[in-house]
Amino acid sequence: MIEAIIGAVGSFITRIFTDKLSGSKKLNKWDERLANKFLNELPSSSSAIGILKEQDFEGSFSVEYFKPLNRFHSYWTDPDHQFNNKKLNAIMSEFIEELGKLKALVGQHTAPVTGQPHNQRIYYEYDDPKREEFANAMNNQSSSAFDAYTKFCSLIKKYDFEPVN
Repeated sequence: MIEAIIGAVGSFITRIFTDKLSGSKKLNKWDERLANKFLNELPSSSSAIGILKEQDFEGSFSVEYFKPLNRFHSYWTDPDHQFNNKKLNAIMSEFIEELGKLKALVGQHTAPVTGQPHNQRIYYEYDDPKREEFANAMNNQSSSAFDAYTKFCSLIKKYDFEPVN
């Protein structure tokens, strides 16, 4: 009986130290499922992430690229999309917050392009300095959202899990 207890304790301690020494971190099943869902909904190769990374908002842009970001922002703010891992949850919250700020700027300062219903641009009525000011604000916010996205993806790669498509 005592040998079994000592064996179990020894196995447990060995596993803890092996994980610590190897730097291996595991996600629980819930967090792994959410991480996979996130990576499938907003892969780094998507046009939605591309617009965060590369769009100059002084020009026009396709609203189609924003649809996945809008869906993501709408659905990932509910309790069913919260990670148990506090670090992952904090960075995901940061991404959602930065994305929300960008959505607000785009909603306040852009309108459809005449004759191109799927494209938006900053209001024509804004004079040049105002247009440039809002374009810079949207570009900066887009960069902040992309940085938070990248930070989350970098953190998630530190965990030992197999992404599933």
